[in-house]
Amino acid sequence: MSSPCAYQHCRTFELERRKVAEAALHKSIRMISETTESVLSREKDRYQNVLSSLPVGVYGITFGDDDDFYINKRFSQLVGRSENEIREHGWIDVIHPDDRKAVETNWPFCSFHNTEEFKFLANCHEYRLIHSNGDIIWVKADTTPTTAEDGHILGYLHTLMDITELKNTERGRLEAKQAAEEHQRHRAEEAEHHKERQDQWIDSLCHELRNPLNGISGNVELLEDGIEHRRAILSKPTLEESDIQSLREQLPLDQESVLAVKNCVAQQKVITDDVLSVSKLELGKVVLKKVDFNLDTVLSDIIKMFQAEVAAKGLGIVTKFDSLPSTIRNDPQRLTQVVINLLVNAINFTDSGKITVTTRRIPSNGMENMVKISITDTGVGMNPKEKANLFQRFTQPTSKNTFHEYGGSGLGLYISKNLVKLMGGDFSVESEKGRGSVFSFTIRDDHIEDGALKSHTEKIQVSKPLDISSPSNNVSSANGLPESPTQACVNRQIRTILLVEDNKINQNMMKRLLKMKGYEVLIADNGKLALSAFETKSFDLIIMDIQMPIMDGITATKEIRKLEKENAAAPIPIVGLSGNAREFHAVNALKSGLVRSFFHIFCWSSNDTDVDNIESLHDKTSEQGRTICCHRTV
Repeated sequence: MSSPCAYQHCRTFELERRKVAEAALHKSIRMISETTESVLSREKDRYQNVLSSLPVGVYGITFGDDDDFYINKRFSQLVGRSENEIREHGWIDVIHPDDRKAVETNWPFCSFHNTEEFKFLANCHEYRLIHSNGDIIWVKADTTPTTAEDGHILGYLHTLMDITELKNTERGRLEAKQAAEEHQRHRAEEAEHHKERQDQWIDSLCHELRNPLNGISGNVELLEDGIEHRRAILSKPTLEESDIQSLREQLPLDQESVLAVKNCVAQQKVITDDVLSVSKLELGKVVLKKVDFNLDTVLSDIIKMFQAEVAAKGLGIVTKFDSLPSTIRNDPQRLTQVVINLLVNAINFTDSGKITVTTRRIPSNGMENMVKISITDTGVGMNPKEKANLFQRFTQPTSKNTFHEYGGSGLGLYISKNLVKLMGGDFSVESEKGRGSVFSFTIRDDHIEDGALKSHTEKIQVSKPLDISSPSNNVSSANGLPESPTQACVNRQIRTILLVEDNKINQNMMKRLLKMKGYEVLIADNGKLALSAFETKSFDLIIMDIQMPIMDGITATKEIRKLEKENAAAPIPIVGLSGNAREFHAVNALKSGLVRSFFHIFCWSSNDTDVDNIESLHDKTSEQGRTICCHRTV
């Protein structure tokens, strides 16, 4: 049995050992704690350094009695406030007022009860911030919760990404898309409007064409009745005085019908010329010929053309010509075309009062080389909306019912404006509804001081019918088209003509006109028959339709030129008749052997010079073998 002393000694030793062990344990715990805190501090510093370097704004909070905030530098930059200002005053008021209500319904600006509710509310969303400098900043926001093991929310991490540039790009793309859609819509509306104007113009054009056609048809019937009437009278064995009187009475009626037909044809020719002029305007394939001419004389001659019509309407026509040089230099034919268009409009739209034509010289670039011509009427006038429709291709100056009241194709002003522009001038219009209009235009005076007449041509858009009797009117050289090196024709007088035409009416009409001039005429219905006739009979001239069945005029011309070359024969002059007037038709003709082309309306009227001067074709072809291509109305 141990003594009390021994027991006490053991107890004291055990207590000492425990104290040492506890001290060692506390030391270990303290060391572990210090190590853990050091590691956590380093990790926290590293974490904060990472967050600080991010281009994304970060706002973190841990809930507690004293909420722990973390705000990185980028977040402060985005909201325009320092970290302390954000801690003290918050930052919700920085959100744009228009976006604040929507944002407040989402985390972190709402109450919540559990993680699921948080996940429902705290999704990604976009809103605007108003920076302290006034800039509007678009941000994409995302909120992520920090939770305990039991799912209890301890805090959250709110991030903001600047998407202003992306929004600007997107807005620019949307604006560009909207602009493109608006442009497309505008184009569609304009196309529809253009189609409506075109349909209206076609209606008016058909109306304008139908009227003279009706006039021609009706008067032809009257002439047929007159012929039958005369035939019935002349079939009698003997004529009585009443029969002779009836024949006398029929003659003026027939003459009236013939005059009506001629007027109808002239009216249709004007419309056809306008349509053809528009085509040439847009292709830019015609030649402007500038010569010296007396402006007063040209204008006076034009006015004389309308004196009877003006007098019939009870209107007056006044001229006020400024003191101009005796001659100016430009294209008198194109000037005439413009003035005629304006005078026709002035007369059509004026029921009372007068029409005044004035001229005056105006300075340009320090030199008085511009001439202004004005045509003033006291007619119906135009309002601003009607003026806005001027000079458009398918639009008449006034209302859509204009052609029903006044007629016209609606092309004259469009053509005139472009002609004036190509003559170096400009157009201006002054008008007031119910008080009349003033149409003014300028042209450049290219007058040469020494009076030398130099050939000067300039590309323009519209041409006037040419006279085949004038070598200067040759379009092939003016257009720069090549001439074929066909050998020269021998001098001979034109007596026998081969007429190659598939249209029976044109055949008969041209044959009668040519025979009236003393020519012997043989007819072929197509190019193939023309070749057979050419091989079996000698001709002085061939009049060749370009478009025909079986064999067209171009092919027939090639074959004729081939035969001439094989037989070493002099080229026969060929006049090609065509309704086409575009330059590529002339080029194709030249390539086929048609070495010279005349583009104009070939009028087979006994009063025109085309038939009278057909003999001159021989004189022209005597210098060089050529084929002449004439545009026709027959």
